Amino acid sequence: EWISSVNSITPQVVLLVGLAFTALLSRFLRTIARRNAKIERLVARRTKDLVLTNELLREEIASRKQSEALLIDSDERFRVTFEEAPVGIGHASLLGKYLRVNDRLCEITGYSREELLAHHWQDITHPDDLASDELTVAALLNGKRSTYSMDKRYRRKDGGEVWVNLTVALVRTKNGEPSYFISITNDLTESRAAQEQLKQERNLLRTLIDGIPDSIYIKDRSGRFIAQNRADREFLGVEDPEEAVGKTVYDFDALKNHAD
Repeated sequence: EWISSVNSITPQVVLLVGLAFTALLSRFLRTIARRNAKIERLVARRTKDLVLTNELLREEIASRKQSEALLIDSDERFRVTFEEAPVGIGHASLLGKYLRVNDRLCEITGYSREELLAHHWQDITHPDDLASDELTVAALLNGKRSTYSMDKRYRRKDGGEVWVNLTVALVRTKNGEPSYFISITNDLTESRAAQEQLKQERNLLRTLIDGIPDSIYIKDRSGRFIAQNRADREFLGVEDPEEAVGKTVYDFDALKNHAD
């Protein structure tokens, strides 16, 4: 019966079935082709995106390496500047404890680096200078000033005193909160010794000039006194050496009466 059924299928039916199958196959293949084309476009786009991303990553890596190199160079410059500076440099916490110090500050104070890092700046400040120093630090913390500079004395480890010029700045965070102090310390020992020697020489010169019985004076081009000895002051009737400075002889009664 099955054979008779097959034999009963006409060529027209076979043709129709073949055409339908061919159309279905063609439709299936077109669908597959479209999907393949879509996949290829997607793969091409993804590949392009990956290439672009890879290029951006290479640029980012190169930029980071350059930034790291610049940062390393900057850190090295800062380290050399900090350590090799001819003045004392220190970082201190808001409470005054030293966080970082250079060799020059250690030389000025007479402490080793380890010893100084165990101290607060208040510990080595001369008691007579501590109050004024703390007032200016409070002004920094309150935002009333950004830096300050003052002459003060440090107490050295050996018990001696050393005059320094101290400049302090307060470092703040990005949010404006106080973070730590930076201090620059310049040893005034030599300059103060030179000033003291000059003062003594001036006093000696004044004593010698004051001992001369004749009037000696120095005037500017306008005839105003700049300096004079004791004999000239007595002649003009003045006692204070500064009283005649900036005046002429006609500003004094002694010469007025002499002229009359």
